[in-house]
Amino acid sequence: EVCVDGFQMGKYEVTQGQWVKIMGGNPSQYQKGDEYPVEKVSWNKIQEFITELNKQSGREYRLPTEAEWEYAARAGTSTARYWGGDISCDRAMYGNDKYQEQVSCMDYIRSEEALTPYSSAPVGSYPPNRFGLYDMLGNVSEFCSNWLGDYPSAQLHNPQGPAKGDIRVFRGGALGSSESGVRAAVRWGLPLHERDYGIGFRLVLSVQQDQKIEKIPETVIDPNPVSMTDPVTGMEFVSIPKGCFQMGSPDNEKSHDREGPRHGRESPRHKVCVDGFQMGKYEVTQGQWLKIMVSNPSQYQKGDEYPVEKMTWNKIQKFLTDLNKQSGKEYRLPTEAEWEYAARAGTSTSRHWGDDISCDKAMYANSKDQDDSCMDFVRSRIELIPYSTAPVGSYPANQFGLHDMLGNVWEFCSDWLGDYPSSLLKNPNKTTQTQPNT
Repeated sequence: EVCVDGFQMGKYEVTQGQWVKIMGGNPSQYQKGDEYPVEKVSWNKIQEFITELNKQSGREYRLPTEAEWEYAARAGTSTARYWGGDISCDRAMYGNDKYQEQVSCMDYIRSEEALTPYSSAPVGSYPPNRFGLYDMLGNVSEFCSNWLGDYPSAQLHNPQGPAKGDIRVFRGGALGSSESGVRAAVRWGLPLHERDYGIGFRLVLSVQQDQKIEKIPETVIDPNPVSMTDPVTGMEFVSIPKGCFQMGSPDNEKSHDREGPRHGRESPRHKVCVDGFQMGKYEVTQGQWLKIMVSNPSQYQKGDEYPVEKMTWNKIQKFLTDLNKQSGKEYRLPTEAEWEYAARAGTSTSRHWGDDISCDKAMYANSKDQDDSCMDFVRSRIELIPYSTAPVGSYPANQFGLHDMLGNVWEFCSDWLGDYPSSLLKNPNKTTQTQPNT
């Protein structure tokens, strides 16, 4: 176990444009534009860059320690990659090498207008992790401050690595890496003066003791701050970027494709692309419902900050009609594709935090008759109540900044319930069938 103090970290890898502003020349192998990561720089040359940058800026930038780097790359996850266990060409720039025949992402790269075969990608071309950091895996590997050495077995606080050595650590995998090289735990090293086309860096700033540590989540952990607040109800919205994902679940996922008239099949897993949209940061609350509607239908009427529930799909349409009339907006329910894309938030695991279920990640099994009851955890939290929903936002947000996408209450979508197609879809919207709503 390792513990680290708070710090600030570059949202992106240092770019060629940023390097040239300080150093003048560009050493990179792939000189495609200012927004591409600088690479083919030695550890020693990076120290020259940092010294000059600090002189000009008056700050104390540095490379992250190896512990800081891995902590930031994992971003609260314990899987091999911050989006889950499986590797995927649409999550990171890797396999972009004609010699990587077994793991080649060349077909995907050629299908994306912003990407170039046999080259790095512009920084930020792939989804961020839940700390809002881009390209922590893939694109270019990143130098750390440490010498490469064996790990100790004891718990450590802010470890700095060995006191001396021959090679400096770099982490994260790069455009030419195979699957095994694109993992949060992978460690490599290079002598101080050597450089490689697949190695770059990003910078960090230490948080001083007199700084307020609570400011860090605002700038680092929440990559999608509130983009709009409804003037009538006070509902907060965040921007969800356009993108593609694998919709549905694999055959080996636990509880995959349960049987029953109200259970839609979760297969076949298929690629879906959606345009960008804005989504409520929280489930609609009872207080917000009452600002539009006359009465509160909820089973658990514990306060305005609890989610509204026990209402029909038709009654929600009445709420939307009246809300749109008062606000002048065009609010609607999400499509099923939009909902799952937002719930996954760039991950491919069964839950946005990984595959394992946990009572501290979502409100579920809040009942004494559940074999996997969370009652003990619920009773330990002063803001939670046994046999009830939770106030919205009581559990951690996903990587898009959305709370309670799993657990608390189910959420209606605009679609009718039906079987999935097997082909790629763009903005699917099943609103013309006659099955139950999802």
